[in-house]
Amino acid sequence: MFSCVILMFVLLCSSIAEENSVGDADIFPSAPEIERGSTLKLFCVLGKHYTPHRNASHIIWKLNHELITEENYNIVNETVSSVTIHNFTYRKAHVKCFIKYLGEEQLLIHTEVKSGFPPDTPGNISCIYCFDVELTCTWTSGRETNLRTNYTLYRKMMTEGGVTLPSTVGSCESKVESCSFYYPDTPYSSSFCFQVKAENVLGEASS
Repeated sequence: MFSCVILMFVLLCSSIAEENSVGDADIFPSAPEIERGSTLKLFCVLGKHYTPHRNASHIIWKLNHELITEENYNIVNETVSSVTIHNFTYRKAHVKCFIKYLGEEQLLIHTEVKSGFPPDTPGNISCIYCFDVELTCTWTSGRETNLRTNYTLYRKMMTEGGVTLPSTVGSCESKVESCSFYYPDTPYSSSFCFQVKAENVLGEASS
């Protein structure tokens, strides 16, 4: 009885895996992050499992659940199909590569695409110094990029003439609009000046 239960469980797991599985294929670039409103181009590559009975002419593409028209397809060779999507304005979407053969559609592979913006120049930098405890600076980052954006706060020295020296006294990194230096890395001087660099996959901007 116990062995029968185990067998039923294994069969159930197997059927679920097959239902959700994707075929022998690859898609690139994988998980791209692009600028909002730009053109997206993806490639779907068939594995050896499908050739020679099926080829790239059997590939169809969908954006989320909507079929992309064939005029946006390009057959690169017998195993590679590409798709071009102009003016991509989705915040986040899935592009899916299917193979259609004898009237049946099978999902081969899919990827998530995100769109956003390069960072704006950080502004309104202000810092609060707690003696021998911490030095915390905050800033405004401008419009939301919708992409993973990293910030680096640089602490630099400034001459009496107001010229910023190129060397950096210290720096800290953050994913939000603030960053802190903690004791003992908290020396403070009126000669300090602060600069913030914002950076994501689309570019960078410095205050």
